[in-house]
Amino acid sequence: MRTRPATIATIVIAIGLALTTLGISRQLPYTFGGNGDVSTIAADVWAHGTAISPSLVALIFLGILALVAMRPTRGGRRAALWIVVVAAAMSLSGLAEPRQSGAILFQSIDPVGIGIWALHVSLIALILSAIGEARRRPDQEPVEATPAFGLGAGAAA
Repeated sequence: MRTRPATIATIVIAIGLALTTLGISRQLPYTFGGNGDVSTIAADVWAHGTAISPSLVALIFLGILALVAMRPTRGGRRAALWIVVVAAAMSLSGLAEPRQSGAILFQSIDPVGIGIWALHVSLIALILSAIGEARRRPDQEPVEATPAFGLGAGAAA
């Protein structure tokens, strides 16, 4: 089964939603490129996210691509490549936020910084896992563990 990218994508989505909740409750507007206003934070969450979270559109696309990437077809491998693109874009746009880059560089140590670290580490894990899935050949099956000493079902016959 090709469920590793889907599992990691689920973790990324959960952390992203938790950070979105914290960003809204703390009134942290996105400040990518110096833009962002506290008065429109609820409307900006949809397309821009908050200062500490990715946008909801990116999280939805990531979930849809993860569902498609589970299929062992050429479309699943293509979706894995698109997961790499979306996850890299989410990570790079997050690092352009002053609040997230400060947390990554340990300029401010607080519980939100731990969530930001968790988001970026899981995005890197998702990128690496999706690259592995995209490179897998169609006829290549995952290696399964064999019992010790050759005492499996084939040895008994």
